[in-house]
Amino acid sequence: MINPLSRSVPLRLLTLGLALAALTLALAGCGSSEHAIADGDEVTLNYVGTLDNGSEFDSSLQEGREPFTFTVGAGQVIDGFDEAVRGMKVGEEKTFRVDAEDAYGLPTDERIVDVPVTDLPEDLVKDLEVGMGLYNSLGQQFTVLAFTDATVTLDGNHPLAGQALTFAITIMDVTPAE
Repeated sequence: MINPLSRSVPLRLLTLGLALAALTLALAGCGSSEHAIADGDEVTLNYVGTLDNGSEFDSSLQEGREPFTFTVGAGQVIDGFDEAVRGMKVGEEKTFRVDAEDAYGLPTDERIVDVPVTDLPEDLVKDLEVGMGLYNSLGQQFTVLAFTDATVTLDGNHPLAGQALTFAITIMDVTPAE
């Protein structure tokens, strides 16, 4: 006669072993602190961005904001940002500086244009102010530099063009590329 307990103990250990292996595999794809960030990984992080003069221009830590998530190497962030997170792991912190050329580039006169007032919606024209931000149909941002009855001078340079950016980041989660 076979003792049922002698068979159930190894079966229980096998079941427990399989459950632990499945949990380990699941955790490896959900913020594993051992995985070094590489291209294709989805990264979630907190950040504080400052200019060389120390002023803060953006932060995921502001009230109502959430950590920032992006895919490394997919062109979703400025070049210097991708480079800085490669090789990092969950829980790591880093402060790095991105030169203007690798962030939003240098401002150019080619991005400053005069637009006839007749090309803009009437309701927009009546509310124009210098410094006002406008967006075209492609989502590009322009800043009103000046306006007359006939034309509006718009600056298509990014507001941070020409600025070096410093980021203090903390890696919160990493989903490795499949």
